[in-house]
Amino acid sequence: MIKLPESLRALRVHQWVKNLLLFVPLIMSHSFLDKKNVIFAFLGFLAFSFVASAGYLINDIKDLESDKEHPKKSKRPLASGKLSISSAIIIIFLLLGLALFLSTFLPKVFFIILSVYFFLTISYSLFFKKLLVLDIIFLASLYAVRILAGGMATALEVTPWLLAFSVFMFFSLACIKRYSELIQLYKRDLKETPGRAYTTDDIQTISIFGISSGFIAVLVLALYINGGHVATLYSKPEALWLICPAILYWVSRVWILASRGEVDEDPIIFALKDKTSYVTALVALILIYIAI
Repeated sequence: MIKLPESLRALRVHQWVKNLLLFVPLIMSHSFLDKKNVIFAFLGFLAFSFVASAGYLINDIKDLESDKEHPKKSKRPLASGKLSISSAIIIIFLLLGLALFLSTFLPKVFFIILSVYFFLTISYSLFFKKLLVLDIIFLASLYAVRILAGGMATALEVTPWLLAFSVFMFFSLACIKRYSELIQLYKRDLKETPGRAYTTDDIQTISIFGISSGFIAVLVLALYINGGHVATLYSKPEALWLICPAILYWVSRVWILASRGEVDEDPIIFALKDKTSYVTALVALILIYIAI
């Protein structure tokens, strides 16, 4: 019998916030008042969320034994025994079926990118998760694919500038995830996590990768704002310059907190609980509105 509370917890609904990235093309193209595009983006958001939750369940089944030994992951429904494997499999097929159904209302190319996302998710869980650096690149690519999917669902252009910014910023966030995991290991006097290619000796190197990538993302944004084509989209493009120090501040602050061990293993979870992250996002949105 499927237990609803445990099933919902296993879906990690809080992680669905990552799929809000599908709305980015709407915002960047100033099409957020187009009802049709908003509906399409929302359907895409739900489809990605269902596939993402299916991926989390598949990953939890695969890592069941190692999760039982982890201080936090051992509390997950599958690892704690509150949700059976058979129930998890049923839920996986239900989620994938719902995602497929929603995809029928969207352009065919969206289903292709959704399939690519699912393939990348499974590939990461089964193989790339264990590979040095490639696992971080895969995590970053899963974020970027969401933005591409948002463009495909709404038939809006995803510019090379947006992709470049996304790749560097998401690589930084993926590095924070690995960095925070290693910091927690270090605090527990452990050297490495089973199934991972990293040890606590890699803490400093990963921080260099992540901080550099975050700063490069800000540089890409500055170069974009400096481009002449921005004037065709914004009436007051100079207001966008203030977004650069805001993001620079956020990236720097998160990395400092991560070095203190104050960031959750997942930076998205941290951002959801962090008031400063909300303020930074609000400031960026206000500046975009002013620039328009």
